[in-house]
Amino acid sequence: MNARTTILLVDDDSRFRFALATELRASGYLVQSAEDGQRATGMIEDGGEPWADIDLVITDLVMPRKDGLELCKTIRKKNMDIPVLVITGFLSPNIQRELERLGCTDFLEKPFSPQEFLSKVELMLLHRAADSRQ
Repeated sequence: MNARTTILLVDDDSRFRFALATELRASGYLVQSAEDGQRATGMIEDGGEPWADIDLVITDLVMPRKDGLELCKTIRKKNMDIPVLVITGFLSPNIQRELERLGCTDFLEKPFSPQEFLSKVELMLLHRAADSRQ
């Protein structure tokens, strides 16, 4: 992808968020970041046309104020067709089913390597591009 591809990265661990953002930027992506789902929602809604410039959301599952599941619900409630990559240290079967019901079907379990992470991001963006051409 190119530098016009914008990713919203949401994670409450500032060091982890910084490391992922650094990897993404080094790969040429524009990155916005937020410490939780509530801040992410506010950032996007304050930016004019809601969600318009976001190509991919990457979110942790467990966060204070508004977790990744609630963020996914918000995205779908607004009828946004943005792919969501959920990253988590633990994914229960019940939460996974709920996320899948919402159309959030891509997951990475922590820990993962930078290569695994970037490969997953690229694959999701390629699928989105292919879907938009159809």
